[in-house]
Formats: sequence, C-alpha cells, structure tokens
Amino acid sequence: MIPTIETNRLRLVAPNKDAFETYKKFYTDGSASKMYGGPLGIEQTWARLKADVGSWYLLGFGV
Repeated sequence: MIPTIETNRLRLVAPNKDAFETYKKFYTDGSASKMYGGPLGIEQTWARLKADVGSWYLLGFGV
C-alpha cells in the first residue's frame, strides 16, 4: 500500500492514472521539467507515470 503523507501545508497521495493531466502539464512544460529530463512528449509522459506507479507496487517506494 502506498501511504498518504499529510502536513499542514502539503498532502502527498499515491500516483494513479488520474494524475496524468498533472504530469502532462508538468512534463510538457520545458521550463518546469528541464531538471527532470523534460520537456517530454505525451507518450513519454505516460511512460513516466506508469514507471512511477510501477515502482511503488514492485519495489515499495517511488517518487
């Protein structure tokens, strides 16, 4: 199970397919994502989300 971490100012939730629009906004914006290998195309962005979700389920940790 992926934990939800909450503070007064931040809530981190498990990534899932509903996060794709947020990933797309971030990874297709060159200035926002340049330190993370961006900008990325739509297919690459989808692959990044799948890798992030998969690492949690397969390894028990992720971004």
